[in-house]
Amino acid sequence: MQTLIGTKASLTKVSGKLFKTKLLWALIIFAAILELYVSYLWADNVSQPNGKIVFVSWDFQIMLLDMKSRHVSQLTKSGSNLWPRWSFDGKKIAFGSVRGDHKPEIYIMDAEGTNQRRVTFTKNGEATDPHWGVDKILYFRSIVRGVIQENSIDLVNGEIKVISSTGEVSGKTIKERLEQRKRIYQIFPSGDGKYQILYFRYGEKLELLELASGTKRELRAGPKGQPSWSKDSKRIDYVTGQIPDQVLMIFDVKENTYEEINLGRGPNTGCGGEPSWNANSSRIVYPCATPYAEKSDSRLYILDLETKKSSMLIKGGSPDWH
Repeated sequence: MQTLIGTKASLTKVSGKLFKTKLLWALIIFAAILELYVSYLWADNVSQPNGKIVFVSWDFQIMLLDMKSRHVSQLTKSGSNLWPRWSFDGKKIAFGSVRGDHKPEIYIMDAEGTNQRRVTFTKNGEATDPHWGVDKILYFRSIVRGVIQENSIDLVNGEIKVISSTGEVSGKTIKERLEQRKRIYQIFPSGDGKYQILYFRYGEKLELLELASGTKRELRAGPKGQPSWSKDSKRIDYVTGQIPDQVLMIFDVKENTYEEINLGRGPNTGCGGEPSWNANSSRIVYPCATPYAEKSDSRLYILDLETKKSSMLIKGGSPDWH
């Protein structure tokens, strides 16, 4: 009898120790989960980038991604749409669209996708690739009967000016036409209005123009895509190099220095387009895709400029961040 009582008491002690051990582990696991959850909430509200990114979906509709809520909404529901670009104040979005029986033309809409209206009417040609200037000026490219032009349009009075042009191409040889194309440049103004980037797409050249002095600096390493300004107007980024050794160049305007970040994502993936900066210029969104793929596989990546690491964001192309 005493043996049974002693055994029962021993079992009770063991059970008590097991219970305390299990309780301790449960508390440790709960604390770890709580720490992870708090860290997630902190990261989501503090360190994670905010703002809104417009981009193009696989079926050529313009989408809006809210980086804080991660909610995606569709802004266009007709036509084939490309090149969505935020105005500097974030109130308007310019984009190119093929609607009805016309070729690509430039449209603008409110930030929520409302009030979509056509602003270019190109006779015998097309208008593409919009990007914003200051004081309600919009830049765009036109092609009319083989003549390529970079233009500006005043959105207040509708006046269009020619910035650069290949000139007449009829009767020219292929070599002569290629040389003419090298003269064409696009203008990318800084948000503070002090500088302009002159982007020679066909000449693979970038020039930085300081408007006050009129001085120009040619940036090194020919670009393979359009440049973009950081939101504080202090830095310029552009992609250079060939697949799979593509590099994101970041040029500091004041310090006159370069930083190179490898973007290579394998032998069959090209990255570039026009990278776009977030509001505090700590991150960059950029697209990557398989060249000549039968079906679009473009994806957007976020580059953290502190860690130099990229993470996949969402399927899509042609991003712009505000």
